Amino acid sequence: MKFANQKFLKVLGVLSKKEIEGFALYLNSPFAKLRRKEKSIEVFNKLMKVAIFETKNPETHTVVFLNDSVEKICKKLFGTVNDDGNKAFSLCLSYLYKALQSFLSNNVSSEIAIKTSSKEPFQKLFFLEFLQNRQLYNVFNIHFKEYKEELEGLKKSEDLYLIEQQLELLNIQQQILEKKTKHKIDTSNLFKLNARFSLLHSLRLSCTHKNLCYARNVEHHEIPNNIIYSNFDEQVAEFNDDVLIQLFHKAYLAFEKKFDHKNLFSKIKKHYKCISIEATNRLIKYVESIALEGIREGFDKKNRLLLQEVNEFLVDKNILIQNNSITNRNFLNIVNQAAKTNKFDWGHNFIDKHKIYLAKKDKEKISNTAKSLLFFENKEFDKTIDILDHPNMHFENDSGLENNRRTIIIRAYYENNQFSDLYYQIERYLSYLRKSSNLPKAHNQLNKVFLQHLKKLIKVKEIPLDKISLNEKLKKLEQNILSKKMNHKQWLLEKINLSF
Repeated sequence: MKFANQKFLKVLGVLSKKEIEGFALYLNSPFAKLRRKEKSIEVFNKLMKVAIFETKNPETHTVVFLNDSVEKICKKLFGTVNDDGNKAFSLCLSYLYKALQSFLSNNVSSEIAIKTSSKEPFQKLFFLEFLQNRQLYNVFNIHFKEYKEELEGLKKSEDLYLIEQQLELLNIQQQILEKKTKHKIDTSNLFKLNARFSLLHSLRLSCTHKNLCYARNVEHHEIPNNIIYSNFDEQVAEFNDDVLIQLFHKAYLAFEKKFDHKNLFSKIKKHYKCISIEATNRLIKYVESIALEGIREGFDKKNRLLLQEVNEFLVDKNILIQNNSITNRNFLNIVNQAAKTNKFDWGHNFIDKHKIYLAKKDKEKISNTAKSLLFFENKEFDKTIDILDHPNMHFENDSGLENNRRTIIIRAYYENNQFSDLYYQIERYLSYLRKSSNLPKAHNQLNKVFLQHLKKLIKVKEIPLDKISLNEKLKKLEQNILSKKMNHKQWLLEKINLSF
């Protein structure tokens, strides 16, 4: 058998001595993904003992493996009376070749790597660039064809578009290197792929910027809006059949209030199977951000219903859980939306099925807190108090959750008309706020103002007054609340209206 055609030996043959030494260390490391590791390393060590280094210049070494020497290794390690061992030997070489691809993709300098990233989808691209640079054109063509076919089965993503652009660039460079001067080199596809990636990238950056503006103070003047946001409609029209570009364009228009975000979500549901999980999650986050902004602007009901619909979709399609875990905040936010939309059974079912994905140390506390949110919105205030007003439920390392816990307890006591207990809880909460340095100063103050006005409402309700005098005091308190910034303002105003 001619072993010179083995891809592993061909690629190994163009490595420098230093690179081979690095590969040897890699094989023996715990990071090497190598099947039949012990036997494969034995094959590699035997090969290196018969390797001949031909020095062409002081920096480059070409490694030669004589066929007779390789054949002897094959027979010695794998040969039997009835089997020459070629099949088992070739299999070990294929294992070593996969390990070599991984090693070279992560350790050889690459111009593509500088432009892209170290994500796994790009590793094969880096290896192709290596093959081209080392003039292994036949091996390059084999892997190029395989990789191109592999990409056809992948879901659409920004990474995929960049890979396809870079792959076409390598293809054109290969045609030039192979000196196919008799044939014209068509660069039209490269320019189209470049335009497609650039447009998607700009759309995604624009959506991300607009999303940041909802929750943070972004320096607008540092962003050249006239460049980033120009001619999107005209450019997108060139890619009418591209689902991913169309979705991100619709997201951009939704941020601009030129396209309904509920319709955007409908389109995501329609096309999610053909786009990557990463792209789906990003687009979903945009829908959620626009909906939350709508709630802040006063359009509460329709946006909460939409957020609940989003959560049900994520759960139903098994998109929600990534890396076998869920954050405490995300878990509680999902249950809270179920509570706000009266989807109590769905919320309890979610808790039972998904609490296993919470961190072990937080599982019981967070799942119980989630249940209290459902009980509160379902007007089961005793159950809410029983869960939350307990020493074991104190969130000493999370001031945000502790703040929410105390607020819900106070509101539950109010709804139960337990005003004597409520006074005690308010004073405890005010004391906590005065001592707490973890909460942002502004947030701390908003809670204090809420508690102060809640105390005023309780006092008004407890004073024996005739209907006219009571309404006058309530009206004055209402005007005062309307003029102030505070947390839970809407809830407080609702309680005043019910007191008239």
